[in-house]
Amino acid sequence: MEHKNFKNIRFLILTTIVILWGSHASVVVFLSENLSTSCILFYTYLISTISLFIFNLITGRLLNIFENIKKEKLPFMTLLGIYGIFGYEYLFIEALNRASPVEVNILNYLWPVMIVVFSVIILKQELKLNIVIGCLVAYFGAIIVIVSSSTGLNFSMKNILGYILGIIVAIIWGSFSVMLKKENYEPFFSTLYFNFLTFLITGVFLLLDSSFVIPKPKEFLVLVYNGVGTTAMPFVLWTIAMTKYDVQKVASFTYLTPFISTSFLAIFLGKNITIYALIGLIAIVSGTIISELRNDDVKYFV
Repeated sequence: MEHKNFKNIRFLILTTIVILWGSHASVVVFLSENLSTSCILFYTYLISTISLFIFNLITGRLLNIFENIKKEKLPFMTLLGIYGIFGYEYLFIEALNRASPVEVNILNYLWPVMIVVFSVIILKQELKLNIVIGCLVAYFGAIIVIVSSSTGLNFSMKNILGYILGIIVAIIWGSFSVMLKKENYEPFFSTLYFNFLTFLITGVFLLLDSSFVIPKPKEFLVLVYNGVGTTAMPFVLWTIAMTKYDVQKVASFTYLTPFISTSFLAIFLGKNITIYALIGLIAIVSGTIISELRNDDVKYFV
C-alpha cells in the first residue's frame, strides 16, 4: 500500500500538470488578441529554452549534454523537432484564430487517439477491436464538433480551415509522440533542443513577416507563464511522474485535461460551450479510453 504522503505528492504533481496544460489554449487565445503567432512563439520558446537550460545546468545534465545524443541522429532529430514542436504550436495557434477556440481545442484532443493509431502504423502494435471501436467513437465526436455551431447543427464554412488545422495538429502530435518513443531520445536534452529550435525558427519568421513587437507588461507576464508554466514546467513534472509513479495512474489523469482546458476557455475568456461541443468532447475522451484498454505499451509524451 502506498504511503499517504507519497500519494499526496503524486496527486499534487499530476493536478499541477493538468491545470498547467489545461490553461495553454486560453493563454494563447488571450495573447493572440495583440500578438502574432510568430511573436507569441518567439517569446514563449525563448523563455522556455532559458528555463530548461537552467534546469539542466542545476541538475548537472548539461555537463553530459554531448553524451545524450549521437551526432548521426541529429539531422533527423532536428527535422522531428521542427515538425512536432514548431509545426504543432504554430498551426494550433493559427487554428484557434480561425475558428471557435472551444471547438478547435476539442478537436486538438484527438491526439491521444492518434497516438494509438500511429502506434499500430509505426510501432507495429497489434490492431485490436477496442482500438477500432475507440477510434470510431472519437472520430464521431470530432464530426459532431465540426458540424456544430452556437445555434445548433449548422455547418460553418468560414471555420472549416480552423477545424482542418485542429485535426492536423492532433495528427502531428500523435505521430510526433510515437516517433519519439521509437527513437528513444534522452528526454531532457531533446526537449531543450526542440525548444531552442522553435525559438530560432520563430525568430526567422519574425524577420520575414515584420510582426515583432515589444509586449505590454501584462502580456509579458502571460508570456512568462506560457513559457515556464505551460511549456517547461509541465514537461519536467511529467517526466518525474512517468519515472516515479505507476504509468497507468499517471496517464489516466490526462483524461481530465480536455475538460479543464475547455472550462478555462469558458470561465476566463467567456467562450461559449454548446451542448454539441460537450457531447463531441465526451465522445473523443471516451474513444480515447476505449482505444487504450489493454494497451499498456501506449504512453504519452509531452
